[in-house]
Order: sequence, then structure tokens, then C-alpha cells
Amino acid sequence: MAQTTSTSPALAAEIRKGIRQELEALTHAGREAGDQIPSLDPLRRLAHRMRQTRTTQRASTLEALCSLLEEDTALRVGVKVYSARLALATRSTSALADLGLLPSHGFFAELRQRVSARLLASHRPPHELTEILQTVFDPIDEVWLEAVDDASLTRILALLAPDDAAAEHAIAHGTLRAIDLLAHRLAAAGDDPVLFDFDPGAIDFESPFLAQAQHVLRLTAGLRARDGLESASSGPPADEEDDRQVRVLLTQCHDATARLRRRAPITGATIRLTYELERIEDLIERLSLLLDVVSSDCVVRTGAQNALFRRLALAQGEIEQIVPLLSRGSYLVASEIVSHAGRTGEHYIARTKAEYGGMWLAAAGAGLVIACLAGVKVGIAALGTPPLVEAALFSTNYALGFVIVQMLGMSIATKQPAMTAASLAGSVDAKHPKETRGLVETIQCVVRSQLAAILGNCLVALPAAFALSALIALVLGDPIASIEKAHHLIEELDPIRSLALPHAAITGLWLTTSGIVAGYASSSVMARHVPERIRRSVQVRRRIGKRRTERLARFVESGGAGAVMGSVVLGVLLGCTGTVGQLLGIPIDIRHVSFSSANLGLAIRTLGVEQSHLARSLAGIAGIGATNLAVSFSLALGLALHARRARLRDMPTLARDVATSALRELPSWLLPVGASATALDTADVARAPDAS
Repeated sequence: MAQTTSTSPALAAEIRKGIRQELEALTHAGREAGDQIPSLDPLRRLAHRMRQTRTTQRASTLEALCSLLEEDTALRVGVKVYSARLALATRSTSALADLGLLPSHGFFAELRQRVSARLLASHRPPHELTEILQTVFDPIDEVWLEAVDDASLTRILALLAPDDAAAEHAIAHGTLRAIDLLAHRLAAAGDDPVLFDFDPGAIDFESPFLAQAQHVLRLTAGLRARDGLESASSGPPADEEDDRQVRVLLTQCHDATARLRRRAPITGATIRLTYELERIEDLIERLSLLLDVVSSDCVVRTGAQNALFRRLALAQGEIEQIVPLLSRGSYLVASEIVSHAGRTGEHYIARTKAEYGGMWLAAAGAGLVIACLAGVKVGIAALGTPPLVEAALFSTNYALGFVIVQMLGMSIATKQPAMTAASLAGSVDAKHPKETRGLVETIQCVVRSQLAAILGNCLVALPAAFALSALIALVLGDPIASIEKAHHLIEELDPIRSLALPHAAITGLWLTTSGIVAGYASSSVMARHVPERIRRSVQVRRRIGKRRTERLARFVESGGAGAVMGSVVLGVLLGCTGTVGQLLGIPIDIRHVSFSSANLGLAIRTLGVEQSHLARSLAGIAGIGATNLAVSFSLALGLALHARRARLRDMPTLARDVATSALRELPSWLLPVGASATALDTADVARAPDAS
């Protein structure tokens, strides 16, 4: 059994008595059913009793159920009669071929169906297996189901299974029909023209998706003939060669989908492509499982029956649930976002000493631009324009500045984590999510790159803003920030008396949002062949010339279009947040570490060092930077892990490995030194052609 617990004799007797009552009711319902579907109430009560059992009593309850059926022949026969009546009346094909799988009608249609199912009664007939599972079982959580080990589950299913030939034929008929249905669906899904857009060469070869359907039909016809089913009395006999050939073809189908996934960083991806690949893998997995269920190998068949029961039991609890569907939908979106954005994200990670030095130069250059943007923003605020006009001007200022920084190859602090989700996702081993070495090394590189960018931005933005304000004062007679505005800028940096840190958290959220937009845009333009379509466009060549057309196509191909889109979105979000907060009467605004440094430079020029509360202001800037980094990095890491199906239960392992690495290799988290930097340098050389 799953657990061994010490249950008192009195309690064990009480449990046994309750189980016997439910089994006797089951037996009575089986005798009363006749040719109709037997009452599901006793089965539902028995399942509810098993489900609601305390953890400490679960083993005793399972043992009581099995021992009663093994010891009492009349009771066992009565239960098997009930199971036979139920099997004869049940239609199982739909549940076996649909339950727990992504539907062919798409994500949003499925979402609409689930929303309506929460409001209206089910449209399925009562003898459908899906309806029976929902009636009998409460929603079963994975933890509870995993507590029942395979040995216990095998024992229970064997005792409850019917031994009537007609019932066995009904079960076999439903299973074989589901196999045929899945094979046809897999053939149609695998040869969908949308897939050929991402792998054009596949159309020149024989399709394993079509071939598997032909061999599956031959195999199921032989299995029907072997089992004496009426619908296939003239079918050919099944042999092991048929089964082996089907397995080989299913492996080839899986390899074809894996090839498309590997090509995604080059070809890009759409939500539809990601959805179809997920659906194909669902079909392959369920088809393989049902083939195991009808296998002649007893060990394989028993294990497959256990796995099928577990999956159907879990899936029935989610059939009308919206959250599990949204979770899977968010995975599809996350997968698309990180599918092509890897090369864009790599530009924000300094892995080698040369790249680390380049990050400092890029951050310093961005600091000069940020000082100008901060000065322009203060000037816009001094105009006293209406709120919506002011928000539009702020957004334009930010967006234009970010695009300039992007086009010049510079780097703005705290933007890296939002743009590196693809690189983080590439470091997660999807098959072994607990293997965190590659991910820890990538996190290490992102952190030291981020520190270099923050310091490069701030150390340049502050004095540059001071110098800019001094120059303006020399030309116009007044500094950029008035005395009142300068005091306000200083107050906004107070980490205790102001909302600087919550506002910095909002900025981190917007940074991640812009990274998501950039990744989505980069993937989408490649998936829709935008660079190639630009090259072929006669109108574009006529207007800008052949050379500029090629440059534009290369810019889009390298992820530039996505990065520009992300910069524009970030500018709009940063520019509008404060105004929206004012209009709604909500104290929301944004604080970015680089702009805060520039604001401090403007305030110092107006007020002087003494009135700027330098120590407190610097502490506020440090807090803003830490909050920006923590929020944007955490969200980007969460997106990366979600795209690789990593679970929350794997997070303690990752946190432990990160903490261990930080303690043992602290210099490597600050500077590109040590063995890891050498290894990464070698890896970069190997990746050099790819990056170009």
C-alpha cells in the first residue's frame, strides 16, 4: 500500500463496516439495473469515502476495500456484475480520445465552452464515460492520486474489473475505436499546411503522420479479429510486427515535432503553431498509452491501465475548470515569446570580459541619453499642459529616447532581465528541471551584467544631468529644475517617506511587460516571414532602394523590430502611469534607477549638495535599483521557467543552488572572472556564427 499506518482495531473495524455497506449497495444496484445503466450513487459514495479518507487512514481504507473483495466471493461477484452492467451501458470512446487533450477547435473556443459549462448543465448524455467520471469522482488533486501507488491501484482495478465476456468486448471496442480516432486526428494535425510554413522541406518526404494512420488501422483490425469482435470478423490477424511498425512511426512523428521546436529560434513561432505542436504531442502520448492498454504484454498492459486511470481521473476534475486551461494557455504564450527572442536577450548578457567591458561602455552611453530625457521630462512638466497631453508628451519622450538607445546599441539598466527570458529558458533543462547548473550560470551572468549596466547608467547620468542643467542655466539664466521642482525630485527619492519602492516595483512590472512584447513581436515577425516578404516587396524596394530594403530586412531578422516595439511600449507605460494615477485618484507612478540618478543630478544643480540630502537620496536610488531588478528579474525568470514547464516544487532547489553559488563564487557574480567565465568564453566562441 501507499502508506503504512497504525490504525486502532476499533477504527479499522469501523472503516471495514462502512466499506462493506457501500459494496453491498453496489451489488444491489448491479442486480437492479437490468439492461439499463446502473445507479451511480453507490459508486459515487464509495469513491467519496475513499477520497475523503484522512491521510493517516488511507492505507487502512484501501486495504479494507481489497480484503473484503478478496475474502467475500459473493460480494466480489456482485461488484463485478455491477461493473459489467456499467461497462455495457457506457460509451467510452469520447473520453479516451478527448479527455485531458487539447481540442481541435482551439484555445479560445475551449475557453468559451468552459465558461458556459460553469453556468449551464452538461450537454453530454449520462452514459458517456466523461459524464460518469464527473458524477462519480470529486475533483481529484494530483497529490492525493500519487499517494496511491501502482501496486495498490493494480490490485483495486483488478478486483473491480468485470469478467463478463460481453463487457470486456465493449471495453475493447471503445478502446480500439478511440485508437482509430486518435490516429486519424494525428494524421490530420501532422499534415496541417501551417506546419509546412515552418519546415518546408518536410513536404518532400513521406509523412509519418499519414503512414501511422494506415498502420494503426491495420493493427486495430487485427486486434478486433483476435478478440472476436463482430465488426472485424474478416480483418487480418494482428502480429507483433504491426505494433512495432506503429511505434516506430509514432517516434518519427515525435521527432518531427521536436524538429519544429528546435527550429523555432530561427523561424519564430505563433500561438497557433505552439498550440498545434502541443496538441500533436498530446495525441501521440494518448495514442501510445492506449496501444499499451491493448498490448498482449501483461506487464505493459497493467502499467498502462494504471496510467490511463490516473490521467482520466485528473482530467475529469479539470474539464470545466478555467484556471487549468488558462495556465496551459499562458504556457503557450510563454513558449512563443521565448522561441525567437534568444539572440535579442543575448545582447543584454555579458558573459566574457570583452562583453563585460562593452556593457560598461553601452551603459555609459545610455546614461548620457537618459540625462537628456530626464531634462526634457522636467521641461515638459513645467509647461503645465493638460494631463492627457502631458502623458502623451512624456510617452513620446521616453519612447523616442529608448528607441535611440536601442538603435545606437546602448543599454539601459534593469531592462536586461525583461529581455533575457529566452536565454533563461534556454538554460532550463525541460526533461530534468531540477538540473539547475546551466540556469544558475546564466543567472550569474545576468546579475553581473545588470550591475555593470546600473553602475554605468547611474555614474554617467547623474553628472551628465548636472552638467546639462548647468549649461541650460548658463544659456537661459535658470537651471532645468526650479527650486520647487528640485525639492519635489528629492522627496520622490526618499525610500521611507515616499512611495519610491512601490513605484519602483510598478516600473519592474512594466519592464517585464515590454520584454514580453519584444519577445512576442520578434517571434511573430519571423513566424510570418516578414524579413523575406520585405526583401520580395517591389513597393518597398521602389521607395527606399534595394540596399536599404536589405538593411531593413536584416534589422527585422535580428530582432530589432521586436526590440523597437518593446521600447515604444515601455515608453508609453512609463509616460502614462503617473497621469492615469492622478486621473483615478490612485497613488501610482514609476521610479527607474537611471532616471532617478539623473533627477538627483538636476536637483543638486538647483539646490546644492547640502539641501539634496545626498545620503538619503543615494539610499533611495539604491533601493529603487534593487526593486527594479528584483521585480523584473523574478517575473522574467518565472516566464522562462513556465515556458519550460518547471514547477513551483523545483524552486527550492534553484534557490539553494543560486545561494550556494553566490557564497562560493561571489567574485564571479560581480566580475567576469573564474572558471565559469572561461567556460562561457569558450561557449561564446562556439556560438559566434549563430549570433551573426
